[in-house]
Amino acid sequence: MQSKVKVGDITKVSGEVNIAAGNIVKNIRTIYHRSLTAAEEAAKTRSWENKLLAEGVVSYLQRLQQQTKRHDENGSPYKGLLEYRLEDAEAFFGRNAAIYDLLAVMDRGPLTILHSESGAGKTSLLRAGIIPRILAHGHLPILLRPYNRLPSEVLRRAFLPDLSQSPILGKAPLRDFLSRVSNILGSKTSLYFLIDQFEEFFNHVDVKEQETFITD
Repeated sequence: MQSKVKVGDITKVSGEVNIAAGNIVKNIRTIYHRSLTAAEEAAKTRSWENKLLAEGVVSYLQRLQQQTKRHDENGSPYKGLLEYRLEDAEAFFGRNAAIYDLLAVMDRGPLTILHSESGAGKTSLLRAGIIPRILAHGHLPILLRPYNRLPSEVLRRAFLPDLSQSPILGKAPLRDFLSRVSNILGSKTSLYFLIDQFEEFFNHVDVKEQETFITD
């Protein structure tokens, strides 16, 4: 019997965001400290794999926090053909209606498909529009671009880059793996997976592996 996927409330932050003064950095730090505590507790009980996974979540949050810092010294809001990222959220103007509509759809259920022509700005919308607002609500977004690899493998490696160190978690059903991650994050934090360029999944992944990912 499959457990119900938890969906967090993400519909109330749809306007402009302020990374530094708002809840984004604060919430990342809160989840970080919660995960660090989980790692310490796992160490006390000698639960090696839980400790390794909790440390992997901590490492992911550290990388995420680095992404909130702007690297463009000129502070220009114009990116040309480059995509907007989390660090550009404060300068990502003119897409509030699209952001609100997409958040409203995401809030209705565990699966949302965003489809449009190439070059419409889907990646920028996710990185600079949706991800900051997920973080502003205290939830954790994971952006994946798996290309010719299974999304489940890319997802595991986001927390455990070297799966050989944790063979049980590396081979566990994805639902069990995510359940452990959710336990580390705590009941107030939902996981959101945003899979970019998902069409590559059908073009480059073996059919049997596709079925495994869908049913896992």
